[in-house]
Amino acid sequence: CADTEVGNALGLGMIVAAAKAHDGGHLTESYDFQPIRITAESALADIRAAGRPGILMLSTYSWSLGANLELAAKVKGDDPETVVVFGGPSAPKYEQDARVFLDRHPQVDVIVRGEGEVTATELLVALGGDLSDLEPLTGVAGLTVRVGDRVVRTEDRPRLDDLNVVPSPYLTGLFDHLDGQLGIWAIETNRGCPYGCTFCDWGSATKSRIRKYDMERVTAELDWLAGHGVQAIFAADANFGIFERDLDLTRHVAKLHAELGAPVSFIASFAKNTTKYTVPIIRTLIDAGLSGDVAIAFQTTDSATLDNISRSNIKLENYDKLARDVRADGLPILADIMIGLPGSTIETLKADLQHCVNSDVTARVFGTMVLPNSPMNDPEYRELHEIRTDSYDQIVSTTSFGPADREEMVRFRDVFRWADHFGVLRHLLRFEAHRSGRRELDLLWDMQERATARPLDYPLLSFAFVSGRRYLIEPMSWQAFYREVGSLLVDEFGAPDTSELRTVLTVQEALMPSAGRSLPESIPLDHDYVSFYREVLRPRDGVAVDQQLADYGPAVLTVEDPDGISPGCLREMFQIEHSPEGARSLVHEGEFWQTFNWELESPLQRALRDQIYDSANSLPVLEKGTAPLDATNVSLDQSDPVEV
Repeated sequence: CADTEVGNALGLGMIVAAAKAHDGGHLTESYDFQPIRITAESALADIRAAGRPGILMLSTYSWSLGANLELAAKVKGDDPETVVVFGGPSAPKYEQDARVFLDRHPQVDVIVRGEGEVTATELLVALGGDLSDLEPLTGVAGLTVRVGDRVVRTEDRPRLDDLNVVPSPYLTGLFDHLDGQLGIWAIETNRGCPYGCTFCDWGSATKSRIRKYDMERVTAELDWLAGHGVQAIFAADANFGIFERDLDLTRHVAKLHAELGAPVSFIASFAKNTTKYTVPIIRTLIDAGLSGDVAIAFQTTDSATLDNISRSNIKLENYDKLARDVRADGLPILADIMIGLPGSTIETLKADLQHCVNSDVTARVFGTMVLPNSPMNDPEYRELHEIRTDSYDQIVSTTSFGPADREEMVRFRDVFRWADHFGVLRHLLRFEAHRSGRRELDLLWDMQERATARPLDYPLLSFAFVSGRRYLIEPMSWQAFYREVGSLLVDEFGAPDTSELRTVLTVQEALMPSAGRSLPESIPLDHDYVSFYREVLRPRDGVAVDQQLADYGPAVLTVEDPDGISPGCLREMFQIEHSPEGARSLVHEGEFWQTFNWELESPLQRALRDQIYDSANSLPVLEKGTAPLDATNVSLDQSDPVEV
């Protein structure tokens, strides 16, 4: 069994553990189980060393699909008698998709649909060690199998009622040989999800009863992972925190961290409709010194879109309450939004981002990928919403938007990230919204429209709107930049040129990193903006606040740079467009770069998690104190021309 991505190895381990334990170990008499491998190279070396045909089982998700297909082709090329079995979330379950997949990939013999532990075990029993004829597999539920010139789809298999019948791969030693390769590993405390969101395929377990592993087993697995030095543990539950025992499990993780120094990070997708235990869980992690944050995955606030994606039964007010509770504790909090859902438009995206501004949470915005086994990939659903995708399975058009609209949404997503999350215009937008009564997102939209339409009047601002969204770089000088911004606010938006506006411009400039700047620095202000922000601009409880910045007396703002942001003052926001295997880069989609601060440290800085894990090897690639990229090593993307 092999997997080209560490995160999938738990599924393979469950399958091997189930097969080896079947009927008192009877299958070990017919099969020589080889060690589970997590790289294509090591798996291929094992297969070639064996020198005889076998059964290659591959666990596949979108990020490992290309590498797994390549490995399967090499194995088939070496020995055509080897049987290649594809499982995992990217093994297609819809009948026509499965036929097309097998037609396009002749190196694949069998697709396992849904949960694989019992199906894979019965597959091995049916073959009985004889690989010359796959006809016996036509009697095994849960398979789509190539038999000669035929493709046979067997009946669906019901889900496991009792997960504990499958031995733990951790506790039975199936991963002991992987010491030194344990960066981020998954653990399941339960399986299933009661919701039916159409874009989601949580192991094909949507709209299903949640089944739990015994508490003793889960804590023992956590002990094993920490004892083997695993740095990051991912709870592979669809709704971690839905049960009271999840808080107990978090406390156990904190205890392990204190005693063993591992793990250093605990990652989870938190419960959607039930948030009672979420804040205590994240507080436990933070108090223990573990890296973690809360991601509020509301995806969209648009009621029509929520209906389209079968998510209207998840209450947005629960997310809002969670945001308030987490923010009150000063904890890191993110909000997940999706571009390209059926029903999405530019206006719904602006409303979603405005909701994040109102809640004072960091927006993390993703494109929508049609996963092969999600309800969204059902042919009838795709036809109803006229879903079209690109070569990376990202939705590019539906009945509510076309390809050009989608590009505009992505562009504005990046503009918002630069302006709000990275802080370049954050305080100016909030101040002007308070003064004018307009939404921050409408102000930002108008600002970028006017600046880019008149680059001779606003050269630095128009440049920043075009290229600043891709590269975090000082636009010649922050002083000149904010002088332009102030001119636009006065000349285009009618903002009065007062000590209030000059104070906010001074604050914005003070928060931006700049090469050669001596820090810490204390900046005198005509008005106490920090108090004004905390008491007037930040709260969004629906109550109008009449206080103005002019009501606040002089103050001093102190900024520091403990993270080493300023030297060099350049960070490339998008490192990789596409991987060699064709999988879309998570960095490009902004998942990780959306979670660090570019603003200098001050009383105005938002709480964000302080390290980022690389999706490939799970090692920290950006930590506090990491030096920025050298400007001489970065080439500007030719797809972003700048008019001068």
